[in-house]
Amino acid sequence: MNRVKNITFYTILCLLITALAACGSTSSINSQSSPEEQAQYYLTKAQKSSGTKRIDWLFLASEALLAQQRTDKALAILNSINRNTLSNQALQLHHLLTAQALTLAERNSQALGQYSQISQPELLKSYQLISFHRGYAELLASMSRHFESSLQRIALTQYISDTLEVQENNELLWQSLMLVNNLSIYQNSINSRLVAGWLELASLAKNYAEQPDVLITNLEQWRLLYENHPANLQLPIDMARAEDARSYRPDVIALLLPEKGSLTTSAKQIRDGLLAAIYNIPVEQRPEILFFDSSKSGDIQNLYQQAVDQGATFVIGPLRRQAVEDLAKLEYFPVPVMTINRLSHELYLPQNFYQFGLPVEDEARQAAIKAWEDGLNRAIVLVPNGVIGERTSTAFTEQFQRLGGETQQIINYGSGNDYARAVQELLGVDKSIARHSSLQQLLAVTLKSEARRRQDSDFLFFKASVKQARRIKPFIDFYYAHDLPLYSTSSIYNGKQQPQLDSDLDNVLFCDIPWLLSNDESVINLRNRMADIWPSSTETHSARLFALGHDLFTLIPDLNKLRNFPHFQIQGLSGVLSVDQLGHIQRSLSWAKFNKGKAILLSKNNQSINESY
Repeated sequence: MNRVKNITFYTILCLLITALAACGSTSSINSQSSPEEQAQYYLTKAQKSSGTKRIDWLFLASEALLAQQRTDKALAILNSINRNTLSNQALQLHHLLTAQALTLAERNSQALGQYSQISQPELLKSYQLISFHRGYAELLASMSRHFESSLQRIALTQYISDTLEVQENNELLWQSLMLVNNLSIYQNSINSRLVAGWLELASLAKNYAEQPDVLITNLEQWRLLYENHPANLQLPIDMARAEDARSYRPDVIALLLPEKGSLTTSAKQIRDGLLAAIYNIPVEQRPEILFFDSSKSGDIQNLYQQAVDQGATFVIGPLRRQAVEDLAKLEYFPVPVMTINRLSHELYLPQNFYQFGLPVEDEARQAAIKAWEDGLNRAIVLVPNGVIGERTSTAFTEQFQRLGGETQQIINYGSGNDYARAVQELLGVDKSIARHSSLQQLLAVTLKSEARRRQDSDFLFFKASVKQARRIKPFIDFYYAHDLPLYSTSSIYNGKQQPQLDSDLDNVLFCDIPWLLSNDESVINLRNRMADIWPSSTETHSARLFALGHDLFTLIPDLNKLRNFPHFQIQGLSGVLSVDQLGHIQRSLSWAKFNKGKAILLSKNNQSINESY
């Protein structure tokens, strides 16, 4: 039997040497030799050796072949070795090399079996030990065995010292822990303080993802408890951000708003909302407010610097989009700033630069998400001529397509005389009428016919003002689309319940701010108080700007936490608020539906909180 094995081995060995020799020959190797040359050299040495020496040369040849990803040849050599003759140390290496070859060959289940048989990894050389833990961790992660993968990464931390290697391993370890559904089931069975430290840190991140203040407090306690822990010496990026997410507590706030020009009225409503928020807190906690007229200065960067020079520790503004663009060109912001508009393009700016506004794109995207979540896949769109209409339709279409929906047609309308034409064209009724007219002319007789609308659409999304919507909706009903689901934006609602005027808007769904729609008692009480002091704060377009101004102030303490905690949200008057990595304050709006001319807030089960943009 042994003779047969030896013949098989030498046959394999000769075939391998012959195959490799076709690529060239070498009688010695050096640091510049290629893996192919090394493999040939080691096989030649193995052929001339016996016993443990031969095994060592074969292992070296296998490693060289694996470096070339020549898995079949590496496995042929490894399979030719009789494991029963191997020492304990050599057996550990044999399992390791076989596991690596099987992994490269994408035979993961078999590779896992080989890794699991390495019972004494400490017998391996240091570089092999590192390769064992790293390879085993990668394989387990690819098989969604994330907790086991994290254990291998934790073990690996004890054998690597290069700063970049440590950082990469820690982040991969952290990612695995974040993918474990229930860490608590493992914590009581862990005897290792090293492992326990990682599990406790990951549990903090998971349990308090939406409670930044609690997380920061617990993180401080964890750092004291695990002073020399590897994760304490170099926190995972998520936790490092959390530690930096301190609250802004400005004692002097600069407000950059225009006091002249076309934006004066809007600026006044925003300022009123901000002052209302400030007056709602105790006198001793109120910051000083510095007012700067941004309509006078063509150089917004200089105005920002003036505010900083006069002691501002937080800046709010400017309002005009071009001014925001100009301010964003600064490379350094010594004092945090929250603009009252958004850049027209995405741009990564310093962490203390925030952008807040009421762009129509937000509402269009949320309408797309709401319709998709309601199970609707095919849309037709009606928007006004001009820039606002284009921005609305573009944002809606892009979001709906990202979700998997299809926008079948977009029609623009002009003045009041154009509403009927636009609705006819969008619903395909114009084609039906044209066909009837042509047939009637051809036959030279009067034909009875009822026009039909298109049947290939699931819903209609439209953008209109209050007055426009009251005239457009009857045309939609008249042209046989009374049963078609309709979605719109806040622009169709003026903030007042006017059932007689809005009766034609029945069944239209629209999104708007909680300040105008919420049934929450605290919001209602605040709305009643504000209506006495600022009458325009609770109705029409002014109410939305008032709510924006109110949130501009109340958001300040949480801005840094919102940006560093993706799942953290707070309830504002202008929506459920969050901050993305670009510093955009995102608003998730409430949804309502007209019924008998009244705007009725949908139940929470039917609300759509958008986290997708």
